[in-house]
Amino acid sequence: MSTTHQITLTEARNRLSRFNHQVRRKPDGKFEIFRNRERGKESSFVTDDLWAGFLQAQNREIQRFAAKVAKFNLREEIADALVEWFTAYGRQWKDLLRRAWYNGNYGSFGHSNVSAYLQQFRNTNGIEIVCRL
Repeated sequence: MSTTHQITLTEARNRLSRFNHQVRRKPDGKFEIFRNRERGKESSFVTDDLWAGFLQAQNREIQRFAAKVAKFNLREEIADALVEWFTAYGRQWKDLLRRAWYNGNYGSFGHSNVSAYLQQFRNTNGIEIVCRL
């Protein structure tokens, strides 16, 4: 049994903007999804299922971020915690992580291993690495 998700164009625009993407409705009724300032390039794609398009764009950005994190040879737990944080907060991840480091409030990650690993990361060399991500 498959579950289909419905998403409005406005909601898709809001969600995609968190991951630096935009969506445009084409005259044929399909949707073009592309990274900011990369319309028509190889990173753009056309879909008739807006929800699937959102998930595809989100997964691309998560993979791109995970590849950047992997270049720093961090412990696996810390790298996974950073990717989870990015997945939850999208393009605002840095600002929200700095706030969490400052006030100790990790929001929904408050009582999880993610917050513990992010705090360990901050206490070692996390601030310099976050600036380079």
